[in-house]
Amino acid sequence: MRKDKLIIGTLFTISATLVISFATTVAWYERSNRLQVTNIEISFRGEKDLLISSTPDNFRESINDFDYDFEYKPVSSMFSSSWLESKETMPKFRNSYEDVKITEEESYTQSSLASEGYFQTELYLYSSSNIYASIAPETSFVPDEERNRAKADQIYSENLGYTKEELVEKLNKVTDALRVSILDPDEESYSYTIIDPKKKDEETYFCGKLDLDKDGYYDFAKIDGTTKEIIYGEYQSKDKIIYDDYSDTDSDYKEEGERSAFNARTKRNVDSFNFERSVENGFVPVKENSIKLENANSSLLIPVKAREAKKIVLSIYLEGWDTDNIDSTVAGSFLADISFNIGRDMVVSL
Repeated sequence: MRKDKLIIGTLFTISATLVISFATTVAWYERSNRLQVTNIEISFRGEKDLLISSTPDNFRESINDFDYDFEYKPVSSMFSSSWLESKETMPKFRNSYEDVKITEEESYTQSSLASEGYFQTELYLYSSSNIYASIAPETSFVPDEERNRAKADQIYSENLGYTKEELVEKLNKVTDALRVSILDPDEESYSYTIIDPKKKDEETYFCGKLDLDKDGYYDFAKIDGTTKEIIYGEYQSKDKIIYDDYSDTDSDYKEEGERSAFNARTKRNVDSFNFERSVENGFVPVKENSIKLENANSSLLIPVKAREAKKIVLSIYLEGWDTDNIDSTVAGSFLADISFNIGRDMVVSL
C-alpha cells in the first residue's frame, strides 16, 4: 500500500471546520522490510522426564521444525480479556489501525482481529511423572548479527544519517518489542502468560496518542466540537480524560531521538491529551500483563499429568504498543531458542 495515501477523504488540517473520519494504512508503521526470524528451536535442557512434540504423539527431547524466514508485523494482545473470559483455545491478536473513523469508536480502539504477522503453534508436553513445566532460564532471543550486518550493507545510505555500524546496532535491537506467550487451553487449568524478554521497569500501556501518518504530529480530530488529539487503544472511563488547552505554537517532540508513532508533537491549536492528569482524574489505561523472562521459571507453571499429552499454544509476536516498536529496529533478524524445564513436582491428592 502506498505511504502517500495515508489520509482519505476530508483534508486533515487545523483549518477544517468538520473532520468526521480519516484512514491510515498501519497504526504503528507500514514497513517494506519487516522483522524476520531465521530459526526457532524448541527443546528441553537436561530434563530426562520431559518430552515435547508438535503432535499428541512422537515425543522427543527437542524440535526444530521452524527453520524458515518468517515476516512479522506489529499486532497487539490488547482486548485479550474478551477471549480469555470465554476460555477460547487460541490467543487472538489485534491488527494495527486501518480505516479509522472518529464517529466509529471501535475503529480507533479495538481495531480488527489479526490473522497473520505473528508466529503461533500448538505444542504437546509429556512426562512420566506429575510435574509443572516452565520456561527454562536458557531461553533466549538474540539478534542474528550476520544477517543484520548484511541488511545494513543493503539499506545503507548516507542520506539516512547513520553509519553502517550504527545501523547494525539499531537492527540488533530487533528483539526489544518481541513477546512470547503461552496459553494453557485446558479448562481446568486455563491460563495465559505473556513474557517480555526485554521487559523494563516502565509499563507498556495499550493506549495513547499516536502519529500514524508520520507527519510529525499526533493525530487529531474534531471531538465534541473541539479539535483534540485522538486516544487510541484500550482504556476505561473515557469521561475522565483531560486535555490541556491548545497553544498557538507547535509543541516540542516528546523526547530526543528517533521520531516515531510514539514520539511526535502536538500541533498548534489542538488540545493535547494529558495522560498523567487523566489518570489522576480516574481515567484507566489498560496495561500489558507481562512478566520478565528471568521470572518465567517461577511464575509460569504448566501442569503436566503423568503419561498424558499436555497441549499448549506458543505465540511469538511484535507488540505494537511497545515503544521500542520503531522502524529502525524491526527490519532486523533474530534467533529464538526456547527451552522448557520442570518447574517443580506436582503434589496430587489421592
